[in-house]
Amino acid sequence: MLVILSQSLDRIRHSMKRRDAQPQKPTVPVVYWLFVLALAAERGVRREALLAGTGVGAELLERLDARTTPAQYGRLCGNALRLTGDKGLGYEIGLRSQITKHGFLGYGLMSCATLREGLELVRRYLRARIPFFSVRLKTDGRHAVVELGEALALGRLRRFGIDAMLVELGTLLGSLLSGPVPELELWFDYPEPDYYPRYRRRLPTLRFAREANQLRFPAALLDRRLATANPVTARLMIQECERELALLGHGQDLLGQVRALLVMQPGGYPDVSALCAQLHLSSRSLKRKLRQQGTSFMELRDQARRRDGQRLLESRTLPIEEISARLGYSDPANFTRAFRRWTGESPSASRARSAR
Repeated sequence: MLVILSQSLDRIRHSMKRRDAQPQKPTVPVVYWLFVLALAAERGVRREALLAGTGVGAELLERLDARTTPAQYGRLCGNALRLTGDKGLGYEIGLRSQITKHGFLGYGLMSCATLREGLELVRRYLRARIPFFSVRLKTDGRHAVVELGEALALGRLRRFGIDAMLVELGTLLGSLLSGPVPELELWFDYPEPDYYPRYRRRLPTLRFAREANQLRFPAALLDRRLATANPVTARLMIQECERELALLGHGQDLLGQVRALLVMQPGGYPDVSALCAQLHLSSRSLKRKLRQQGTSFMELRDQARRRDGQRLLESRTLPIEEISARLGYSDPANFTRAFRRWTGESPSASRARSAR
């Protein structure tokens, strides 16, 4: 396997270096396009119809080392949902996922010594392959929790993207452990969709209208040794993942890192001290670097609050007082004032408009 991988490294590096000189760098590998195209073709949808409006032609898809922009990939997925008429297509993508489609990251994941090491690898390098999400690993009692964060605004494709990503994580977990994962649960922060019953028997346990998007399983599995562990391959793949990040321009992406870490937790969001500990920066350095980029911790936290507040209001499953508390406001009136400043309307008016 190492010989085959080594033969392809120079071609991939050369292609990525050419693109690095361009001001707008594509980040989504075309292998994900081929996956969606194949699923849609099974449902009788022509490739030309799927590619319409994406700005991507068939010739680009022949270059397996090529990448496209997130917006272009979003248009492809939007076309696939519309033309197949299957709102549960995200589930299908997740269920059929294979580790090897994720390139260096996939081979590195297979080669890690334990599941814990593999999930840490995903946390560090996911954005080199899938720029839409971030993940973090934590424990909740006897459960390990992989929590999904949104690195990019997904708009109308949010539910599709989260469906695909969480189910895919569950599928990959089973592949790494060589069998079904005991007590595996996938949590979604939106109500049960109408297409879920059609997929129920093929999916693990799904829980809806939860406080976050998470994959949960027994924490004891974290230190289980993987049958495919290979320390030599793991080191090689980590080097290549680092190179991919650098070539894609993520080396100094502090704003993206801070946004990815500003995940809603019980009682609000991480404070400056918690962020600094994870970023290995002093409070002074973090504030200075954010100021140099024209923003601040408070402004980024407000952006996260606005994003999550609007999402929770649209779900219509929680009272406004509880949403206020989850966002870290001790008084609902403070949330109302902030929300009016962001959007020009009150939370209750926004919820009513969304319902209409």
